[in-house]
Amino acid sequence: MIKVRIPEDELENLNRRVARSGVSREEFVRRVLAGAVIMETPPADYRLVLRKLDEIQDALETAIRANPQMVDNMQLVSALQGVAGTAIAMLKVMCPRTYAAIPQEELP
Repeated sequence: MIKVRIPEDELENLNRRVARSGVSREEFVRRVLAGAVIMETPPADYRLVLRKLDEIQDALETAIRANPQMVDNMQLVSALQGVAGTAIAMLKVMCPRTYAAIPQEELP
């Protein structure tokens, strides 16, 4: 065990960063010392928004399959690409490690 003294203002900064990371202070320091880039925990609504985007995309795809003759395909494809692009952009910003793990050929 190593004990370290740091000025109050630096401790406040450390505590703010720890709180946003979602890990303990000890784990945060271990990760930083190991060279990891610490990302903030995504907001609680983030996963909800991704789920809703996924539901919208599924509904649009179902509508295409159910009524292919009644759908303006180009407009629908454009909407699907927009939903997928928004979800990927959110994932890239909020969870870069998860985004990096997705094979590039699976991305829109």
